[in-house]
Amino acid sequence: MQNIELTTIDLRHYNCPQLFVQFKWQLKKLNIGNIRFICNRTQDLSDIKRYLAGQAYHYVLTEEGNFNFIEVHITDV
Repeated sequence: MQNIELTTIDLRHYNCPQLFVQFKWQLKKLNIGNIRFICNRTQDLSDIKRYLAGQAYHYVLTEEGNFNFIEVHITDV
């Protein structure tokens, strides 16, 4: 069994459209693994959620306090 590290990317200082562009760029940079994005609760994540669903990514969106965490699992399959 392979232990895959969790890469964390802070997107709190971006607004649309830069938020979506940075999200997509970071996601594509990671070939295989787990990536966690940190966003503010006030940021609009609708484009990100629509993209993840449309591309059939496995992800979990968690709301904690003033933050949203999006964890995406990327496999080579």
